[in-house]
Amino acid sequence: MTNEEFNLLAAKVADAKATESELRLYNLCFEHFQKAEHWKELNIDTIILQQQSWQQIHATVSASKRPNIKLWPNISIAAAITVVLLIGVFLLFHLRGEKNSYYATDLAPGTNGATITLADGTSFRLNGTKGGVKIGTELTYLDGTVVSGSSASNQVKNGMMLFAATAKGQTYRFTLPDGTEVWLNSDSKMSFPSTFDGKERKISLAGEAYFEVVHNVKQPFRVESNRQTVQDIGTAFNIKAYADEQSVRTTVTEGIAEVVSGDKKSGQLIHGQQAIVDNNGLKIIAVNAQDEIAWKNGLFVFKGEPIGDIMKRVARWYNVEVVFENPSLANLTFSGTISRYDHISKLLDILQATGELQFKIQGKTIIINQ
Repeated sequence: MTNEEFNLLAAKVADAKATESELRLYNLCFEHFQKAEHWKELNIDTIILQQQSWQQIHATVSASKRPNIKLWPNISIAAAITVVLLIGVFLLFHLRGEKNSYYATDLAPGTNGATITLADGTSFRLNGTKGGVKIGTELTYLDGTVVSGSSASNQVKNGMMLFAATAKGQTYRFTLPDGTEVWLNSDSKMSFPSTFDGKERKISLAGEAYFEVVHNVKQPFRVESNRQTVQDIGTAFNIKAYADEQSVRTTVTEGIAEVVSGDKKSGQLIHGQQAIVDNNGLKIIAVNAQDEIAWKNGLFVFKGEPIGDIMKRVARWYNVEVVFENPSLANLTFSGTISRYDHISKLLDILQATGELQFKIQGKTIIINQ
């Protein structure tokens, strides 16, 4: 890849216009740069300077009091990248000496992990290094090994209800008895039978999950969550149904899905459409589907989103509490793309670099002021 090609790619990432494959390529380039041998030849000040500059390109964040306003709407791609680099240099000298006062401690990102509980109360903690678990009358990891204790005395019966849960700071992949793949986001719960024996395949969800459904017209797949039911019609979709959110959002990334709200209103979604169910009923809007499942691919993506909503996601993933000293600050809007696998200090540094907010970490609490 030439420098010009990478600059164009970086600009698309900075403007939140990169496709999933472009994001993967960009992340590979970024990681390669960080591991490059020539870094060993640089003094520490130069390394910090370059790293800060690259982080500013890697996760550019703009902030405004009105949504969807870009920092540099009328400048060229090259100029935009130059501005980002200059901001990195500026921040090095203006924030470097203050960092310890804000972040006396740091917090690691979430990891793979979950628990499965049987109807009789028996619980199994799933191994985070295994990548996922297959559900059936025997619980096995994706590598074929049996979940410890799950095969003893034939505990998992046909049709037995199972309850999967991720805590804050956890995510996990499940393969359901029919082969449907489910990625469960942090602080989420899902219940389902060990075998699908009835006329329909029905599960329940509280929290967020991404589904790649094995379609079977003779045995419909339905997901029940707060306010709604979703039925696949040959589909991959994401459902975000947290109890502390004002709405339930269902986004289709492939095929078609039908959403039925609690008041029996319904609508069909195709790729790139999202159903929003709230106190006002059901409405369907167009969205960037890949942005909605960015969490599954290791990213936070937000576009003109209130920092209050952003910090809800941060709180679930880093297992922290968030306190706004001035509640009105929660309405400030931000746009950007940031890795979910950095320590929280990097994420907060990038948000703080906009000059709109200041963050402090006190134990497991993030305090936000101006």
